[in-house]
Amino acid sequence: MFNIWYLLLHSFNITIVALIILALKTLFKDVLSARWQKGIWLVLILRIIIPSSSSRSILLPNVGAYVEMLKFTAEKGLASAYTPEYSMINPDFHIPHSLIPVSVTDYIYILFFAGLLIFALVYLFSYIRLRFILRKGSAVPDEIRREINLLAGRYNLYAPKRIITLKGLPSAFVCGFLKPVLVLPEDREVDEKIILHELIHIKNGDTLQSLIICLLRCFNWFNPVMHYVFDRMGNDI
Repeated sequence: MFNIWYLLLHSFNITIVALIILALKTLFKDVLSARWQKGIWLVLILRIIIPSSSSRSILLPNVGAYVEMLKFTAEKGLASAYTPEYSMINPDFHIPHSLIPVSVTDYIYILFFAGLLIFALVYLFSYIRLRFILRKGSAVPDEIRREINLLAGRYNLYAPKRIITLKGLPSAFVCGFLKPVLVLPEDREVDEKIILHELIHIKNGDTLQSLIICLLRCFNWFNPVMHYVFDRMGNDI
């Protein structure tokens, strides 16, 4: 299992990459197209997925050594259950000698997973609640469905099978990525540009990307910089 020091090192590494990308996007905001403004975040997502190692850091080669020194100083005499004192910080799986936390760093590690679970449950509850609300929606009239199908065909886009209306919505939105649902406001007219906007979300798989961002938020809930970065990613989508 990973320990708290690996999480600290990995979080630091991905934060540096995120700050570099933010700087590049600011410098070249008038040069990069909208597609590139969004696509450059793939570099960060790949960096988050790729494990960090204290012996390998391209941007800041000494960071791993500093974290190793900090780990050794902090763990000396603690006899932590989850952190071998003399082992290098690497994403290697190991079985702790005790599942019961016995040190400060062990409890911080437990706190990390508690925060992860809370964030995941909040997102899951919000999604389930939204799905229950969508059950109250009404199918759009056949005339509107035909207009949306014609609009989608004109621009080579996909019109979802389920299109509903709901009262009190400020604007249209799309829910789901396997079987997307197009939701329209019931009490106001929707412009064609708004419909196209939502259909392009479906074409680009933006709902799946939003799900990935939610998962990344859960694993980085303790890092305020990454929360800001994920907000920027969502805005670019």
